[in-house]
Amino acid sequence: MKTDSEIQHDLFAANSDKPRWCCHQHAYTWAAQFQTAFPAKAYLAFQALADLSGYDSPEAMDLALPAHCSGEDTPAIELLERFTQDRLALVNQFDIHPIAANHFLDLCPIGSPAPALERATKIGVGFDETQCYLNGAAPNQDDVLRLIKDQLIDAKGRCLKTAGDTDRLSSYLTPAAYADIFQFHGWDFRVDATSPADQWFDTRGGMGLIAGELQDHDLGAITCYLMPFTVSPAYVSDELFIHCNTTLHHEGHKLSLMLNNKPSKFMVGERQYTFIGFFSEPGSPPSPCFLPSRPTSLAELRVEGVLFNGNPIPQLEDVGGDRYLRLAELIDASDCPEPSDNRSRKRDPFFMLPNGWQIAR
Repeated sequence: MKTDSEIQHDLFAANSDKPRWCCHQHAYTWAAQFQTAFPAKAYLAFQALADLSGYDSPEAMDLALPAHCSGEDTPAIELLERFTQDRLALVNQFDIHPIAANHFLDLCPIGSPAPALERATKIGVGFDETQCYLNGAAPNQDDVLRLIKDQLIDAKGRCLKTAGDTDRLSSYLTPAAYADIFQFHGWDFRVDATSPADQWFDTRGGMGLIAGELQDHDLGAITCYLMPFTVSPAYVSDELFIHCNTTLHHEGHKLSLMLNNKPSKFMVGERQYTFIGFFSEPGSPPSPCFLPSRPTSLAELRVEGVLFNGNPIPQLEDVGGDRYLRLAELIDASDCPEPSDNRSRKRDPFFMLPNGWQIAR
């Protein structure tokens, strides 16, 4: 009977037409990110890198990798080619919990350029090691494969070419759902009445609906866009959202607020943070927008969102989940049209990621 390592090697050999890395720099950056995410397994980082990259050893990988970078980014859909094999390797060979393995590889896929990998660490927030390891408990392989199958569907929903084949794209919220929340904070929100309520997202070029405009004394006019899907704050592998953000910039918009169609939660101990979307501005990476339980200025949220790294920030805390619960009520009460292909908008249960985020499937 073949060992897990031998099975893994055969899986890679069957799908290894080209190297998974373009140079040493990018591969070694992945190993460094592995050490950051999984300190207890840091000594195995280069072995994990070699195994997932299809080499017998780190030494063989060193000899095979080109010295210079090609400068070409790997399309998101290509990063999914060995999706199952990569996750099985981390689970079966390196004792990583399936959810932690998936979340890490979402942030740091094999084959990603070094800048994207480094950006993932800043965005992804540190992992909780208590949720990262199996501690020698062999998981049921059928259960693991079912979980990875679901994870692959989620990943396809983040790819521009395949998002339309999944149920990720849903309905837009009515602007009134957010207007109620904005009013609580004392923000001057002017609803845009010209956007059709039944418009659907077009992955070939559409951005989304304009909900309206926020007027702020310090920040000026902020255009608010409704997205028909939910984005995690760890968006680095979300090609669909990156496309939306890029489209905004190409259209010449300045500061904008891109709003999810479901709220997400981030827990740090007993502290809760309610996440609703991103501030987007040309020349700067998107920064998360949180809804605190106390009235807060947009300028303060903008600054604190840029600085947010997962550590407790009292100014952003949603005490008791007050704002989250209110927004959830408004979502349930909103009169969103059903999509033409009968995909319904449902507020699905949350699942916990190993860095504390609770994301709606």
